[in-house]
Amino acid sequence: MRRWKIKRNNKGIAVTELAIVLPVFVLFAIVPLELCTMIHLRHSLSVASYETVKIATRKQASYAAATAQFNQIVQDRGVNGATVAFSVVEANLNAGDKLTVTCQAPFANNALLGDWYTDKSPAVSITMIKE
Repeated sequence: MRRWKIKRNNKGIAVTELAIVLPVFVLFAIVPLELCTMIHLRHSLSVASYETVKIATRKQASYAAATAQFNQIVQDRGVNGATVAFSVVEANLNAGDKLTVTCQAPFANNALLGDWYTDKSPAVSITMIKE
């Protein structure tokens, strides 16, 4: 008996598998990167707000010096579009008063794929007592 060898062309199968699997691999690569970017942004805002409120609550301190420190920290950490807000007007802040500093930055300006996160804007608030 003769056995016939049939040649099969499997090139189309490989392309089809690639078309199905490649988007899944890209998704599994981008999602953790975006999550790490979110965590880094929130941590950077925490550091910036802590340092800002620490300077603003010192004796003989000014909001201008605290804001300059905030701007330096967010610039060094690569945070784009960050803002800082103080809960009490500088003229009304006396020793023993609580001061809350709120730092905020839009995630769309700091993400790899910012178009997905147009409304996400993490904010961090820290409160200290004026010396």
